Amino acid sequence: QLVKERALGSPLRARSRMLGHMTATCCRLSARGSRLLAGVALLLTTSVATHAQARVNAAPDTIPVLFGEGIVSTGDNEFSTALSPDGRTVYWTVSAPNVFVIPFVILMATRTADGWSTPRVAPFSGTGFSDADPAISPDGRKIFFMSRRPVAGTTQRPDFDIWVFDVATSTTRRIDEVSTDKQDLFPSVSSSGTLYFTSDRDGGFGGSDIYRSRLVNSRYTAPENIGPVVNSAHGESNVFVAPDESYIIFSGGGRPDSRGAA
Repeated sequence: QLVKERALGSPLRARSRMLGHMTATCCRLSARGSRLLAGVALLLTTSVATHAQARVNAAPDTIPVLFGEGIVSTGDNEFSTALSPDGRTVYWTVSAPNVFVIPFVILMATRTADGWSTPRVAPFSGTGFSDADPAISPDGRKIFFMSRRPVAGTTQRPDFDIWVFDVATSTTRRIDEVSTDKQDLFPSVSSSGTLYFTSDRDGGFGGSDIYRSRLVNSRYTAPENIGPVVNSAHGESNVFVAPDESYIIFSGGGRPDSRGAA
């Protein structure tokens, strides 16, 4: 304290005299008051220690690690992962090693006592046409994905459409109500069945926009652009909608409020 006072001069000496007066006053507290202060100090110390321990316990969750290393994450290009509602089945898209080529294929693995099982082609993929970006409905009954497969014939389409696989019946169909001759991509579905997706169809705000189509009487309504609060003159894509539609997460490229390319 004396070294600090000599270095900083009279302002600190004045503060020291004031603190000395406060200390003398505090010393006149009753024994009961002293015990009360000690109790408060103990509570504060315990609270600080508890919060510090919570931060230590939470720290590992903030460090990214490879998912399913050697099984899901390999030397190939893996992307667009979807987990079943019970967390026991994972679907993802894979392409050839180290280069993005087509066709894409959707793989799956299940959780076992020893970890993730050996990957296998999903029952709705592996047709020789590009399939990608699986999205599971919140009830786990349907799996949506985008595909370049034709409805009929053997010629791969130049664009992606939105398809859906019914888990109970093992049937797959294109959702004609939302599919066009433009790129219709990245499906995501809410608990009510409303389908969100990306499209570069005409009439948007520019680039690709995010659209939605409501499920009414087992049929999808005409897609609607979700508007300028989300969509812009730049490209918005890769949408994820919360089950209750309380929020969406998406990527945007070239927007003035972004921190990089996307």
